[in-house]
Amino acid sequence: MRRICLPFLLAFVRIEFDSGITCFRDQCLANPRFAESIKALHISSIHLKGSDILRQLLPRLPRLSWIHFESFQSDVSLFIALHCQVNVKTVVIESVHHLTSSDASKVLLHRGEIYHPHKKLLWESHLSRGMQVAQLTIHQPHFLHEGFRRFSGLRELDLIMGRRPVTLSWLPEITSAHPQLQKITFQDRFKHYFSRKLTLPFISDFVDRVCREDGLSDVFDLTRLVVSRNTLPKQSSEQWHVSGLKIVVRSALDRILPIINSSFPNVSVLSLEFQAQATYHIDNFINMLLRFPSLKIVGLRHAFNHLHYGCRKPRTHQRVMVINQSKKTPAAIMVEAGMFWYMTCIAQAISSVEAFFVHEEGMIGCDDWTAVGWYTVQNVPESRARCVIGELDSRKGFYKRCQCEI
Repeated sequence: MRRICLPFLLAFVRIEFDSGITCFRDQCLANPRFAESIKALHISSIHLKGSDILRQLLPRLPRLSWIHFESFQSDVSLFIALHCQVNVKTVVIESVHHLTSSDASKVLLHRGEIYHPHKKLLWESHLSRGMQVAQLTIHQPHFLHEGFRRFSGLRELDLIMGRRPVTLSWLPEITSAHPQLQKITFQDRFKHYFSRKLTLPFISDFVDRVCREDGLSDVFDLTRLVVSRNTLPKQSSEQWHVSGLKIVVRSALDRILPIINSSFPNVSVLSLEFQAQATYHIDNFINMLLRFPSLKIVGLRHAFNHLHYGCRKPRTHQRVMVINQSKKTPAAIMVEAGMFWYMTCIAQAISSVEAFFVHEEGMIGCDDWTAVGWYTVQNVPESRARCVIGELDSRKGFYKRCQCEI
């Protein structure tokens, strides 16, 4: 059994810093079967010493086909070695600063950013040598109708909306030119777009319905819209559908969510940020979410003070579930325990939910803190119960907006 399972257990290895690379080398030298099992490496940070170690190890990793560098601070010799390694197919990077002028056909830029769609890119030369781009953030998307170059490997497009109307005349051409493109996100971070009644074809009916409801458009803001590609021809006559939303809600959530559900029945990601003073009983909140049959991920920002369970406070018994309590303030522990209980209630009631993203902030006296994190939902074997797993990363000070926030 061990001989069968070992290659699968060790296929992916994550390494933290150069000290982790040293330990990784020692394991590979002591156990050749361990080295031969590895297919993918994720390295958080690598410097000159770690680069030398990894370059020397490459011949001992015959099955390694994918490697991801989050931070690369070394010379170019490692990239040259990876290019020469036949079994390595993909090298994922976060920055192009250390790329050479050689062939870049194995390189995949994880996330690129463009501030004007028609200005020459600093990494243009790497694109011409075969570099692919997985995710692309574009500012000033109102210029896209004038043309858009092809990016090999593009899977996600993130558009930062401004004050100018954006047409989607470019969408059929971009869809055709990028067969791997699966998701387009329209970000209205500063509420310059949707709050000014600027709209998009995907949500025009939704906007019309909201406007017909007396005062409803004044109690929430749409700040993120995600559309996904229909992978099955029989799903819809349209190539794209709304799959994710984020709204900032001040009140009347029970009026807003039914309209969202009927307008976008395939929403799988719903993120809610709570403001103002309105509160909702957890049972009523769950009944609102039950309307979404495809819901998989729920984002909750500032939800703790806006959810309640009447006079009872069963969440206090969940304090024992909070990990690393010695590193967290009493207020952060209380909030995390409460959110854990709320998420457990939701997970038990809605079987389609697979994960939560939580962001909470608070201030006591002169001390402020932020707690951010992902939770996954797992089914308990031989039981109908579902458990929530994860923890909030709690720190002093208010975070900048988390990159992985949904």
